[in-house]
Amino acid sequence: MIDYNPTIQTERFDVFHVHITRNPALGCGRDVYMAWFRDTDVPCSACEVTLFGNYVEWIHVCEEWRRQGIATEILRGIEALYGPLTLDGVTESGEALVESLESVPG
Repeated sequence: MIDYNPTIQTERFDVFHVHITRNPALGCGRDVYMAWFRDTDVPCSACEVTLFGNYVEWIHVCEEWRRQGIATEILRGIEALYGPLTLDGVTESGEALVESLESVPG
């Protein structure tokens, strides 16, 4: 059954969650969060976050919406619901995000 209700609501976004089991034999799965603007109808989500347990494996924000605090807002919303997350910056942008999250209390 599909749940059309957002798992998380932040100031600007409705965030939907899906758990994906890629290979049942390996027992591995991922939790994917997709953030959609609440007040604007656009044809894609503004941000996607992929978790493996509490580890953030992937964050993607569409280029046109970067540097607007979207990833921070979504990560804070996930943390508010599920507790602290662990993440590392792999790219220059990712490193900047991790630094900004560490400098501002959640």
